[in-house]
Amino acid sequence: MATKSRSPFQVEDLGDVTVVRFLDRKILDEARIQAIGCQLSEFVMRDGRRNMVLDFANVEYLSSGALGQIIILNKQLRVVEGRLVLCGIAKEVYATFDSTKLNMFFKIVGSAQEAVDWLRGLASQELLELEVSCPLRGCQGVAYSSHRAATHRDALMKLTWSETCFECGVQFNVRGRWPSKLAQEDADVLDFLVPTYEDERIEVKPTTSLYTFKPNYRSASLTVIKIIGRLDLFAFDALEKAWQTLAPIPCVLFDLSRPA
Repeated sequence: MATKSRSPFQVEDLGDVTVVRFLDRKILDEARIQAIGCQLSEFVMRDGRRNMVLDFANVEYLSSGALGQIIILNKQLRVVEGRLVLCGIAKEVYATFDSTKLNMFFKIVGSAQEAVDWLRGLASQELLELEVSCPLRGCQGVAYSSHRAATHRDALMKLTWSETCFECGVQFNVRGRWPSKLAQEDADVLDFLVPTYEDERIEVKPTTSLYTFKPNYRSASLTVIKIIGRLDLFAFDALEKAWQTLAPIPCVLFDLSRPA
């Protein structure tokens, strides 16, 4: 007689937040991962859940296929203006997120309670989540970050923060007005970097002040493009995208020096 397989997770609804606690120590089997992905998708597409927490406290190993299902779930929630938070991630499992740079794209906290509190903070508008368009030419991706909502005291202040595009992995620093509950605001991109290989990248720092002595002691705008690592065909493609992103500029300095 066939036996029914054990459910891979427990589900708890805490008001408008759904907490999914994984029970398997190892999430490696591809067939089981596909089943998990289908069930998680149904929570969003069929059941209408919008705020979800994935609790990995029991998990010791996680495959790349499982990471793919988490990415799909996150995209599905974004489409319906939902939110996903990950929690309880062991050091060994976090290393997988870190090596794939996915730790930059997900909201990761220590415990399920912290995740629930964060989601409720967004719901109450004590926290605001900003959606910032990727500055890289040709990329349609966005980056997300959460901030405390502006008070009257903060209203005229400027805030600087870092973002990472979910689609292309470009990291950039932004400066804009403190987030408010009102209309969309413009923000300035201070600099950005385009990853190429592991620990290799192209850094772009525009509009550094440069003073020239010819002619007439004029000031000019200098953009420094720093190439860290190899400059092969793949890295050159990233360099071309970075170059196309920049507005027409009168002066560029390419830094090709070897790191100390």
